[in-house]
This record gives sequence, C-alpha cells and structure tokens, in this order.
Amino acid sequence: RLVRPDVPIPRTATAIHGIADATVADAPTVAAVLPEVAEFVAGCVVVGHNIGFDLAVLAAEARRTGVAWGMPPSLCLLQLVDVLEPGWTNLDLDSLAAHFAVPVTGRHTALGDALVTAELYIRLLPRLAAAGVATWGEAAALAARSRRARRLQAAAGW
Repeated sequence: RLVRPDVPIPRTATAIHGIADATVADAPTVAAVLPEVAEFVAGCVVVGHNIGFDLAVLAAEARRTGVAWGMPPSLCLLQLVDVLEPGWTNLDLDSLAAHFAVPVTGRHTALGDALVTAELYIRLLPRLAAAGVATWGEAAALAARSRRARRLQAAAGW
C-alpha cells in the first residue's frame, strides 16, 4: 500500500522508486495503514532481504503515530546467504538476484522487491535443507550466525 508521509518526499528518493508527492497525495497516512499491516502479518514469519530495516521503520512509525505494533518473527535473507556462502562479497538484492537467475521487475517498489525476495527464498530452500535446516527456528538460528551482515545492520542502527 502506498501511504502519505505528510512530509515532502525527497527528489533523490523519487529518483529511486518513482514515488512522488503527487503519487501519494490521496493515499492514507501510515497511522491508518499500520493496523492493516499488523493484521496481515499476524501469525506469519516475515521474510525479506535486510528485513530488519523494514521492520525497524514500521516500529518507528508505530511509535511516532501511537499505533500498537508487535514485532513479527522474521527471517533475513541477507544473513542467511552470508552464512551459507561466506565467500561471497556482493550480497545486495540485485547481486543475489543475478546469481540465482531471478528476474527483477519493479525494483525498489514494495511489490517488485517482495517478488524478487520470494523467488530468492524459494531458491535458497534446497541449500537450507542441505544444511539440515527444516524449521523457522533453525533458519533463524543459522541467520543469527552471520557476523558480517549483522555487524553492518547494527552499524546502520537496526
């Protein structure tokens, strides 16, 4: 869902994702959408590339707007790949998509990035199985072993 941030969208951001102030002029506020997001992810594990960033943004917006938010369980593909392929130097979403031959459409949009991430996760499942990972808990424990990705994420503040 698009939301109206009620602050001007910087041109540099618009250049990346194509969303401008006019695009969201009639969109609901984040406070109106957060309860829908919370309901949507309830009972689910949220999987994403650098998903901690997205969840930190949602949590910060919930605090800012006074909306109740419970952090859902998550699984970070960046951390997983960092552990499964410790020699790889390029772990950004575009590089992973290229390595796994995942087509990229709508990059830097919520739907486009989610579809790429879903395909990457599907392609990681055989590697996870080969590593003896069969549950979310096991996958989360494996991801937690990532030193490089977790260090970068902590330095970024999430």
